[in-house]
Amino acid sequence: MVYLQQLTSSTVAGLLTPFSHRYWLQTGLYKALTVAPVDVTSQTHLTSMGPGFVWDAAPLLGLLTEDDLQELVGNPDAVRAWLRRQHQLPETERPAGLPADLRSPRDLCDLLLNIPLLSRALRESVPDMWKYHQRFSTNLMGIYSKYELESYKTHHDKFLSLALKWKNLAFNFQIKLGMDRQTALRAACRIGVELRRLLDDPETAREYERRKRRFPDPWGMLPFWLRRPV
Repeated sequence: MVYLQQLTSSTVAGLLTPFSHRYWLQTGLYKALTVAPVDVTSQTHLTSMGPGFVWDAAPLLGLLTEDDLQELVGNPDAVRAWLRRQHQLPETERPAGLPADLRSPRDLCDLLLNIPLLSRALRESVPDMWKYHQRFSTNLMGIYSKYELESYKTHHDKFLSLALKWKNLAFNFQIKLGMDRQTALRAACRIGVELRRLLDDPETAREYERRKRRFPDPWGMLPFWLRRPV
């Protein structure tokens, strides 16, 4: 579609945004920011840049423990050793954006949010972790290239069963939202009734089938994304 000038490369990139590492990083960091301590959120200042804003994630990454780092990179000590080796190289041969170490929040930010650098660090210092991420990416693409939506009857029955369990939802409202029992029951009952109304509406079934026919590639992007004919 890019070659046919139907879409620009930036538009194509935008369509694939939910599958990008940057998207997962940004959404994950934003979720963490919403529950971070006040002394951390007060340090994450927004800065105007072009039409939007950016914020410094370093204070948030400063909350990471050694166990967190192990979960993220597999072997933090191996990554630190790799960084030291890179700093021993002539300056012209060092990777761009190389942090000094992983001791400070800024160091963590410079490595973990720099996808090309992080990929190289894992590939060369923690190959098992790199292979794990490669398998995950391959499996994810396989799932999305073959996934088919279930029939509307199956979809209808599944969510109808959920609607009939509205008392369970009321319990969640009490426990998680602190509602009193009667308020929780009324709210959950309304949700159950509305969900059943939507499920039984013929227009819902028609719209579901319309989207099912277009899924998983309503934009015709799969040949470009997976680089294979479909």
